[in-house]
Amino acid sequence: MKKLPTTRVLAFLLVAFMVSFCSKTELGDSPTTSQQTNIPGMLRISFDAESLKFQEISDGTEATELERISAAPRADRQKIDIDIYEDGTSAWVMEKQEPKHDVAEHHLTPVDSTIKETQTTKIDRSGMASYYDNKGSLIRQNSLKIPSFSALVNEIKKDPNAAFGVVGLPSAERLKKLLTSSLANGGSVQDLGNGLTSIRTPHEAASQFNVAAKTSGAASYHSVDIIDTNLNLVVGSTLYDAKEEVVSKTYYAYTFEENVAKPNAVYGEIWNTDKNGNKVKSVSNTYFYQFSATVNN
Repeated sequence: MKKLPTTRVLAFLLVAFMVSFCSKTELGDSPTTSQQTNIPGMLRISFDAESLKFQEISDGTEATELERISAAPRADRQKIDIDIYEDGTSAWVMEKQEPKHDVAEHHLTPVDSTIKETQTTKIDRSGMASYYDNKGSLIRQNSLKIPSFSALVNEIKKDPNAAFGVVGLPSAERLKKLLTSSLANGGSVQDLGNGLTSIRTPHEAASQFNVAAKTSGAASYHSVDIIDTNLNLVVGSTLYDAKEEVVSKTYYAYTFEENVAKPNAVYGEIWNTDKNGNKVKSVSNTYFYQFSATVNN
């Protein structure tokens, strides 16, 4: 089977990960010289993202106090600027903000700790992430794997609104490709009524979706996307494993400005198995504010 485009899934996971991960306290390696550049990309995307996350621990599950604290609800907010370049590379700057949602957080760092918290995160085109405290001092650096946006760059050249694909909103062209590829690779399309259509698409392996395979070898996965054909938008996606068990669910909410759909919120559920064999569901709500996209000619 042909590997199908998964930019939408990866984009949502990447942004949600960045908002959460880059708000945490950073420890580790000594800083090295950064390759951060101020050269503007062909596309500059700016937005605020606030992520609310928690993990569900099933009744009767043996979990340590640390695991239960880590699973508790938490909110993280970032101001994010992304420069995307012709070759598909990207440079990120993320500034920690105060969350607007009232969620009780459990802090693992003692109040009198000398550990520095990250205020600003910068990721250069090579994937080198640099973390700075609230005084602008470099705390540490490490390398991250950032997916290429080359396919998105090509779409943006045809349709500037495709820029919203950075946070998971697929363009009309990508929806057409999804439909064509699904049918060509053994998928199916079903009319659900009320302007909704489902597209079932087979995939080779779960690694495309950043989830752990539940069976050995190249497991057969498939996704089901629900399309609002009146608005030409994806409203929900579900990923299943070879046993037809749900691996992840994603729902999309939009706002409309001058008849253009913009991302408003993404709700996600991901099921994984912990080291003790317990099934754990991670839930996240990511909200987007003040979204803007500027194409540089």
